[in-house]
Amino acid sequence: STQSTWEPKRALVYVDSETPISVVFELLASKQLLSCPVIHDDEFLGFVDVLHLLLVVTNVCLRQLSGSVHADSDRLATLLEPKAWEFSKPVHTLLDYCSSQKVYNTSTQVVNLVEEVFIPHFGHHARRAAVSYENNGIVEDIVSQMDVLKFLGRQKEMAQFLSEQTLQDFEIHEKPVLTVSSSMPTVHALMLMRDKLVRAVGITDDVGRLVGNISASDLRGFTAMDIPYLSLPVDRFLRFRRICGQTQLPKGKFGPVVCSPQDSLLNVLAEMERSGVHRVYVTHSDGSPRSVITMTDFLKALLPGCSAITPPAPVTKKPSLPKLPNTRRPSRV
Repeated sequence: STQSTWEPKRALVYVDSETPISVVFELLASKQLLSCPVIHDDEFLGFVDVLHLLLVVTNVCLRQLSGSVHADSDRLATLLEPKAWEFSKPVHTLLDYCSSQKVYNTSTQVVNLVEEVFIPHFGHHARRAAVSYENNGIVEDIVSQMDVLKFLGRQKEMAQFLSEQTLQDFEIHEKPVLTVSSSMPTVHALMLMRDKLVRAVGITDDVGRLVGNISASDLRGFTAMDIPYLSLPVDRFLRFRRICGQTQLPKGKFGPVVCSPQDSLLNVLAEMERSGVHRVYVTHSDGSPRSVITMTDFLKALLPGCSAITPPAPVTKKPSLPKLPNTRRPSRV
């Protein structure tokens, strides 16, 4: 039988709103997390994630570079000196950007969750939603975009639909792709991501072929002392962080995950899950980027069909949670 309700899948780690930014991102790195909930006196304030780290880092760089943004790499390395005080601010100072503060209960219909949380509204949308099993406002689990897609893929009717439809059928195989050259200083790539309000950009070689991808997730484990390394070209920056073990990335991150317009939605979704990536690319015959498909694109394409799926049944009894020192109060920093 198909699973019709969300089940707890992880022991959550909370952070207090006054926790220094540096401590939060060290925590994300050590736990290999992309985000965690922030609370204040038991009230859920929102999520902090690697996108916030991108904003912190680019804010530091903009102030330090001032009018020298286009300096060469050697000059950039000199200008980009560590400024630890930026990372000592409390984490709540970051929560005015792309943060969802609502706590959902397990009777919420999937289609409503997708519409309210995961589909862009005025250019912003969340990647995850907080869930309470007792509808008391206490965050006990998290539902991500990938969780929703995997959930829909387990439904017999939707799985059949996904297997019969291709990227081309949904016209998401043609979409402008934001890219940077592999020789571009990383700081410039991050600033482009900030300016365009995106989490990732493709990386192309000197003839325009897609060779990689840099995203906010690549900043996991980043500290103030790492800022000078942003002067490196993006390809060298990524190699450096992987070789030094500063970030543990899924296999898909070592090169772009590429698919064809004729691939079924089910196969593309399976590849995203298998490779541990949040986006896949479509390329032209010469290897140049043709489109990028994100999980948000998937959900937007599937939204009209979501209502055809039987929504999750209301939970009348709280599912058994993993044994924790205190079930209702996950680890707190």
